[in-house]
Amino acid sequence: MDKISELQSLLDFVGEQMYISIGHLQENAAPVPLSPSGALMAKHDALILQGVNPSAITELAQNIVKTIKLMEGHIASLGQDDGADAITPETIQKLEEENRQLGEQILDRMNVAEGKLESIRQVLNVLAQDRTSIS
Repeated sequence: MDKISELQSLLDFVGEQMYISIGHLQENAAPVPLSPSGALMAKHDALILQGVNPSAITELAQNIVKTIKLMEGHIASLGQDDGADAITPETIQKLEEENRQLGEQILDRMNVAEGKLESIRQVLNVLAQDRTSIS
């Protein structure tokens, strides 16, 4: 897998973890309850009362941070040569020329297809006229 694909995979994973986090909060979070004395309870105790496992939250946060650190490493290494074909101005120029040639081929084929479509329309028009003159 190339670096860009790996980076995309990591980004997808972070997005998934964030989605799970937000869903978990929407489903389970309640206002922080007051203690019997009327003071706000410690967040840890409030989470346990709500049925939320603080270790699961910690693990989720650690996964997100670890994945983002991996992404930073991938981003930093994008410009480095890893033995694969390095992107050089010559490579870009070659790819642009190939792209231009392919674009011309597509346009040529579209023109041929449009010509065939026009021929089909003319034949259908003649058939329709013949059909109406027979009736």
